[in-house]
Amino acid sequence: MSELVRVEAWYSLLVEDVRSLEFQGIVMTKHAIGKRILEDELKFGKPEYGEKRIEGLAKELDVSQWDLYKCIQFARKYPEFCDVSHNLSWYEITHNLLASPKKKALVESIEELPEGFVTSLSDLNGQKFGCVYADPPWRYSNQATRGSTDNHYPTLTVDEICALPVGEHLTESAHLHLWTTNAFLFDCQRIFDAWGFEFKSSFVWVKPQIGMGNYWRNAHEFLLLGVRGGLTAQARDVKSWIEAKRTTHSTKPEVVRECIERLSPGPYLELFGRRKVDGWMVMGNELVASNKRFQWTG
Repeated sequence: MSELVRVEAWYSLLVEDVRSLEFQGIVMTKHAIGKRILEDELKFGKPEYGEKRIEGLAKELDVSQWDLYKCIQFARKYPEFCDVSHNLSWYEITHNLLASPKKKALVESIEELPEGFVTSLSDLNGQKFGCVYADPPWRYSNQATRGSTDNHYPTLTVDEICALPVGEHLTESAHLHLWTTNAFLFDCQRIFDAWGFEFKSSFVWVKPQIGMGNYWRNAHEFLLLGVRGGLTAQARDVKSWIEAKRTTHSTKPEVVRECIERLSPGPYLELFGRRKVDGWMVMGNELVASNKRFQWTG
């Protein structure tokens, strides 16, 4: 066996092993991936082992570098999966259990988690909501591009979004307002099913600025409406579109929230939000307040 083949063999086996890992739940699979990579951790970057990098492994597996590093961090911090609560979602694990101690300390010292803002659904303590407004951090396949979402914030796969225990925090009748883009339009049905909603209608945000796109140059986004328990609209005069300029990356026009409040009864829960909003409970891993941005993820 040649030296090159010998050097590459460990890496090929690692890639094959990680690709084959699939357990009953997402969290268990993430832990297993991290644990398998840790077995060969000391070989990465070494000339005698081909100078392989975690970044290259992420690309070969078609996952984000951030997610792969979180898998490794997860397995290193909790060597045995039984040490972790099985009720936690991958989002809650990466944004709470694996949060950077330095950033956690910063948040605690400045006390910038106001009432009405939480970092995990588990912090809701059984509260129920009649309206959910969600702008998921979608993970695109082309994360290497300049405008990719991973350049701005940690992202989630559709499976990870589906796994969030949103259904546990809903009233018997409720509405879901879900932002999506063309790339994930047909994946949203899975999220409706997982969270307990039936698709009913759509709302369109029209942007005067031209955007990116491989075919049409995108200048709009979709807000899909899901219904639970047959809940009807509070108002019948809310139109299905607005035109508003885009601002910072991923930020949605605040006028959309006003439309939602007219259409849907509360209590109101926003998922993946960045600002405290009067009359709403907001869950997110980033808080923008007083023109400053605070993050507490690792």
